[in-house]
Amino acid sequence: MGIKMSKALDSAGNEWTADHYSKGKGVEPLHCLYCPVQVTHQSAHPRERYDKPILVPAYFRLLPGRRHVDGCKYAVDAAIKTIASESQDIFETVRDGRYRLRLVMVRDALVALSKSPSKAGSEKGSSPGKTYERSPAQLAGYVNSARRVLKVRAMCDAEAEIAAHLELIFEGNIIVPWSQVYFETERYLDAYRSLAHNTVQYPMALHGTVKSKRPTRDKYGATNVLNLVKPKCIRDPNDSQTGIGIEASVWCRDVDWLADIDVGDEIVVFGMWKATAAADTQPADPRKYHYKSFKTHKLAIWPVVKAQIARLPSPLQTR
Repeated sequence: MGIKMSKALDSAGNEWTADHYSKGKGVEPLHCLYCPVQVTHQSAHPRERYDKPILVPAYFRLLPGRRHVDGCKYAVDAAIKTIASESQDIFETVRDGRYRLRLVMVRDALVALSKSPSKAGSEKGSSPGKTYERSPAQLAGYVNSARRVLKVRAMCDAEAEIAAHLELIFEGNIIVPWSQVYFETERYLDAYRSLAHNTVQYPMALHGTVKSKRPTRDKYGATNVLNLVKPKCIRDPNDSQTGIGIEASVWCRDVDWLADIDVGDEIVVFGMWKATAAADTQPADPRKYHYKSFKTHKLAIWPVVKAQIARLPSPLQTR
């Protein structure tokens, strides 16, 4: 559990990077680089993804039942506290030092920023009769705070670690599970189903790997698109001869927003995703495939600010 660490110290005070360490190289036990808590090394290992095995990079992680000391930059609670203290309005403190993030305000900020500057400063909040007066800079600040939180989630071993410190709420006090907001590649179909069936939409985050990056055109003119690597096709529960796939893409007018992103990069993109259902299609040569037909549903997003796209460093770091 906890945030994945790219570096650690051995008991002799030597600093090691995860990709250069193996058992016996250093003087164990190992410790966090920034606090005394003991950590262990997780070797690089294969993982089935995108219908083929990939290599998950090595990292250091907490031993079971251990936690970083207060103030350590690898502590999830410290990271959330820092983000909340530097943000306005969208966080609130609840019992035992836990925090809540107001997704409705992130959604409202995205809607406001998508409008003309003359309209972006005035948006109705979730409470009846209440109006939030916000400048474009403040609205963008809400989006940036959400982006920072999602990068912390991406660096965690598991959802439970961040969920223990930060609740996500939508309108009123309705708690939205992290599993319904944050989707790694293997769960894109869950994201699609949520978008297709939920009557009320809130911001979602997709974590994936860039498969391609290219300029293109749509009915509104020149644009730029990032296509994310597709998850493995699964069997249609209603038809064993049909495979279901998901394609996720990010569309940007401003090519500068994608300047620091390359094919193979891991990214988290959040906002108001759209889902489009697909009809059955038959492959040109069915003998090459397990299924006789396919449905490839689509997830797409048109970011309104660059902060909606977060590139994840490699190896994972907290800064």
